[in-house]
Amino acid sequence: MILAGLVLMAAFVVWTRNRAKAGEPQLLNFDLITNRQFMFGAFVTTIFASGIPGMFMIISLLLQGGFAFTPLESGLTNTPFSVGVLVASLIAGRFGSHYLRARLATSGAMLVIGISWLHFYIASVGDSIDHWAFLPPLLISGIGLGLGFSSLFQLVLANVPPRDAGAGSGALQAFQQVGGALGVAFIGEIFFSNLGSQMASGVPQRAAFASAASLALWYVIASFFIVFVLARFFKRPVPHQGHAPAHAAIVEV
Repeated sequence: MILAGLVLMAAFVVWTRNRAKAGEPQLLNFDLITNRQFMFGAFVTTIFASGIPGMFMIISLLLQGGFAFTPLESGLTNTPFSVGVLVASLIAGRFGSHYLRARLATSGAMLVIGISWLHFYIASVGDSIDHWAFLPPLLISGIGLGLGFSSLFQLVLANVPPRDAGAGSGALQAFQQVGGALGVAFIGEIFFSNLGSQMASGVPQRAAFASAASLALWYVIASFFIVFVLARFFKRPVPHQGHAPAHAAIVEV
């Protein structure tokens, strides 16, 4: 399946190049495909977006399947993350297009700290789980996500010509969706594989869910650590090139 995907991707690039040479419309402008900074940004966007949807999937499974939380209780436990995103969005708007690389790196660091905190708490739980223990790490992580998405989109689109800004923004949102889908697949595979082996070996249900969830969170931690490292490799935005509004990203939580 991976090989087939690579072949189709190569065929898409060739098809797009031929349409560009013929002066015909392209689904994704060929100029964007050949723009190294844009494609680097699309790669980082995919990684950045891959962690959160899968993280909330396994947290919900942990709380509801492992510890018998109701859907309402599980949702309320996750609420601090959304509050953090809201707070960060209000703060990020005041910075405009300043300190974009520093903001992205800070975002990655906050997400690594918050989710690592959550990982170690989940790994330590026994027969009961305290929903209040989720508040600090999820709040930190939410602030990190809200701070990072707007700066990431601005960084990527700052290196896109004005005529391609609309196409570039739409393409980035497509990469964001792809990242979310891949993250759910990878994190789900880690979680369910570990959960199945734990249950088969006779580990109690709650301990098995906690072990599987804490293991799966390593993927999330690793993805945001990569973002933290890669933030410094973006070109420093040139003022007259920036055409990306802070609200370009669609943050799904």
